Amino acid sequence: MRRREQNMMMPRWVLVALTALMLAIHSLAAPAETETYTLDSHRATPGFAIRLLGIWTVKGRFQQLTGSVSIDREAHGLEVDLLIDTASITTVNDAEEGTLSRARDETLRSADFFNVKRYPRMHFHSTSVRFEGERPVEVIGELTLIGVTRPVNLLLSRWDCTPLMAEGNTPCMGEATTTVRRSDFGMTFGRPAIGNEVHLTIGFAVPR
Repeated sequence: MRRREQNMMMPRWVLVALTALMLAIHSLAAPAETETYTLDSHRATPGFAIRLLGIWTVKGRFQQLTGSVSIDREAHGLEVDLLIDTASITTVNDAEEGTLSRARDETLRSADFFNVKRYPRMHFHSTSVRFEGERPVEVIGELTLIGVTRPVNLLLSRWDCTPLMAEGNTPCMGEATTTVRRSDFGMTFGRPAIGNEVHLTIGFAVPR
């Protein structure tokens, strides 16, 4: 009787093999982990440049930004959501008198341009991302500005992940650039003296 019970018992090596197989199946069925990080004005700096009279370039930036970045490293997924406070626009620089720059900024906040009272924020939300190997190179999405939404592609001109020994993690830093036509969003005031093409640059940093 005891010999028959021993024959009916599952050999230990078979039990170990089945356990390993079940763990492997579970790991394959488990969804890839998505890491989500919060962005703010300390980690992302949106800037712009536009030509005046075809002679010189006026540069500026937006000082208030919030948003998030979600990364799925295994599935090569990257989702970006940005909100920019349009009233935080500034074109002040050391080469000009402050009074001139402040007057220009107030004009940019008016209904002729960003109309910040009616549209206090611009919004970018990604819809897909293009990778080359392990590196993301382009974020495809939609930009909403003064109530108009248009497709916009952000080119990742830089994406570097550098060890940060002090905190024991690896922050990823990069720079995204694109060019939009302000007339596509209904912002036509001042053309052609004020250029139609606006070059946008967003520097950012996210932990890894």
